[in-house]
Amino acid sequence: MKKVTLISLCLLLASCASNQAVISDAEAWESFAYEGFGKKINRLAGADAVNCGVINQISKDDPVNNGNSLKKARACIEKSISQGATFKYATVRIPLDSYLFESLVFTPEKEFWIVHYDYMLDGTSNMHVINRCKGLDLKKSDYTFQGIDCIEVPTSEWLSDIPEQKNK
Repeated sequence: MKKVTLISLCLLLASCASNQAVISDAEAWESFAYEGFGKKINRLAGADAVNCGVINQISKDDPVNNGNSLKKARACIEKSISQGATFKYATVRIPLDSYLFESLVFTPEKEFWIVHYDYMLDGTSNMHVINRCKGLDLKKSDYTFQGIDCIEVPTSEWLSDIPEQKNK
């Protein structure tokens, strides 16, 4: 009897552990960068946007990746562009001395938004760089992109109609 109980407990714990490793797309966006960032991306992208993923390049085992990879995300972006479908994509990496949260959105208005949130590893400062672009160059490398014909969007206009984000 004790063996059956112990085996059942082990199976239950394993089941719970594997369920914790699964994270929904909504949770991935909610936890990206800072509170409210994902909400802004979702508003830009629109309700029908294809989710090309949130990729944590720092920790490949992060549940936020949901088995996605940079290669799969890139294929999703290329397919969405070829079909004219709105999409959203984000990644986090450490380029030098900061966490770089980078997102790319293709909006219903047919604009590309590239949003960088750079947070210093020592926590001393953060910085937004937000660009609205008419086009996108994916040929730079397999994992990066560059906006074409971009204008910088002031942080004060970064969807300032979301009240809790006016100070971000």
